[in-house]
Amino acid sequence: MKTHDLLDLVCCPVTKAPLRIMTRQELRELNASIARGEARCADCGPVNETLDAGLAAEGGDGAYRVLDGVPILLPGLRIVKADSGTVRSAPGSPPGSSGVAKVWEVWGAKWNTILPPARPSAEDVTAFEQLVGGVCAEANESVPRAVLLGVTPEIARMRWPTGTRLLALDFSEVVIRHVWPRDVTPDGVAARADWRAMPVRDGVYDIVIGDGILLWQRYPEDFYALASEMRRVLKDDGALVVRLFAKPDKDDPIDAIFDDLRRGRIANAAAAHLRLGMALRRDLNSGTRLGDAYDVWHANVPDEAALLPSLGWPPESLGSFDLYRGLDTRVAFLTLAEVSDVLSEGFRLTECRVPTYDERGMFPTVVFRPKP
Repeated sequence: MKTHDLLDLVCCPVTKAPLRIMTRQELRELNASIARGEARCADCGPVNETLDAGLAAEGGDGAYRVLDGVPILLPGLRIVKADSGTVRSAPGSPPGSSGVAKVWEVWGAKWNTILPPARPSAEDVTAFEQLVGGVCAEANESVPRAVLLGVTPEIARMRWPTGTRLLALDFSEVVIRHVWPRDVTPDGVAARADWRAMPVRDGVYDIVIGDGILLWQRYPEDFYALASEMRRVLKDDGALVVRLFAKPDKDDPIDAIFDDLRRGRIANAAAAHLRLGMALRRDLNSGTRLGDAYDVWHANVPDEAALLPSLGWPPESLGSFDLYRGLDTRVAFLTLAEVSDVLSEGFRLTECRVPTYDERGMFPTVVFRPKP
């Protein structure tokens, strides 16, 4: 994607002012101030490294690093003068912060080994393509704009309506580096950003899209913050298109899960993780503690090495729950009705597709339309 395309898609996440490429002279001056200790991040942390490339907000209110072609558009990492008086402008640490970061550093580095339903299947991708195509055809938009929350390669690579301009936003540098398919996504660009403070102007996008994007949000604060932000960036005739990891309305007994496991009725470790996580959620506010999922798994499967080969699962499945050991991080598995309720102030549910592999309706792809 050309530089002017990037700058047309993003803005300062704090002021929503346009961004521009910093000149060499501006970079020299900023790097000199960094060396003198005269620059800091907006969250009051020091700036420890000079910039090879950067974006400046119009009006001179801060600058953002560009690292390996990826803009770092996080409010808390906005570079300002040490004496500017700028206060912390980030909406807080990312959901689950350290625990989520630990999980995603591992998952990002081995993304290609992760199987559906933890990532979209071919059937899910077809649903995304058809639903997005229908929204864009109805809007009759010649150059659609889409915000991808996360850098899910199956969505980035799918057949988009002709001319679509795609902006992918992810908090994790590790995930962007390992997962974003930049070589095969010439009409898309990825940036580090917080979904609760998107570097996007109001009402300019036709599509907000994502896969399992609600899973790592804290309920209720992050859910409502994200819902508000998604509505802010969408046009009135746009759409939110997401694949949910939705807890079934009817509780799934733990014993039934492990009975199905031993009978070979659970396709892979990813399906086991998600089904067990949903079953362990008893309360909307508390969600599922990842450490509890580890404990329950190993209480029921004390000898993985003996069981898993009989299931036909790939070797890397062995020990896949170990990442969660002792983690207090909680994930949010909401039912479809609960998701609809959270989004009800700004959105209405208009379409729901459940894939053929999903007997319990846990992985529907849904369309929410903005309310005026």
